[in-house]
Amino acid sequence: MTVKLTEGLKVEIKQQFIEGYLDENSKRVFPFIEQLAETHNVARATLYRHSTKEDWQAQKNKFHTRIEVKTTEKKLMNLQKHLQD
Repeated sequence: MTVKLTEGLKVEIKQQFIEGYLDENSKRVFPFIEQLAETHNVARATLYRHSTKEDWQAQKNKFHTRIEVKTTEKKLMNLQKHLQD
């Protein structure tokens, strides 16, 4: 039997979906809705409904873009330092 999706649990699941989490090797993992539903014992249809209504995927895409921009900036800074040395 699944548990009721409280607001607090929804926020936790949403954050894990959008931002992922670091595994034991410090690698960021982005779980699917199905995995989150199983992990938290919440009805998959309920999570799909909330994720669609609140557009979690668009928020996840924006998060990915921010990570890519920061990574690119770090690479450029390192390259500039390397070239100056």
